[in-house]
Amino acid sequence: MGLVIVPGFDINIQTNNDAIRVYRWSQEPNTPRFGQEATPIIQLPKTGGKFTVNVTSTYRWISVYARNPSQNNNLDGTCFTVTGNVISLLGYS
Repeated sequence: MGLVIVPGFDINIQTNNDAIRVYRWSQEPNTPRFGQEATPIIQLPKTGGKFTVNVTSTYRWISVYARNPSQNNNLDGTCFTVTGNVISLLGYS
């Protein structure tokens, strides 16, 4: 499935080649990250971009993390909306 990540105007993301990371999950995303794949399916710059994800019966969920400057540029879960194939990043969870 082809998707596009577009950062919104209100989210501040560190400038870096791996500023945004997308992970697949074998269960609903959760704080202890049980069921999250160890390797992100894509790493994108802060401007976002296009990527393809393979959704399977095992990996049915995705999450989007970004490097949050107010959290020492650590990866932080994002809140986002989906319209068609576009994921719009709104802020941090």
